[in-house]
Amino acid sequence: MKPGEIEVRVHGAGVVNGDAVKIDEATEGLCSVCGGEADAVASLSPGTFACADCLRARLDAVSVARWRLKANPQGGLPWGKLTS
Repeated sequence: MKPGEIEVRVHGAGVVNGDAVKIDEATEGLCSVCGGEADAVASLSPGTFACADCLRARLDAVSVARWRLKANPQGGLPWGKLTS
């Protein structure tokens, strides 16, 4: 895998890396982050893969952190308060 390339492994189907497609029914979609088996995983770095749920959680964390530090450094979140 070349630097910057994204490899996607689709469980039971194969691997897509850039323009290269490799059909392989033995391909496993194992997430290195949560340790679970997923329908598909994408590379974070060579040998490290994340499922859509783990990628989504990290993108959400990036969005919230950016907002908290740049748009609203005094605190608070951009949505209503939760009460129990």
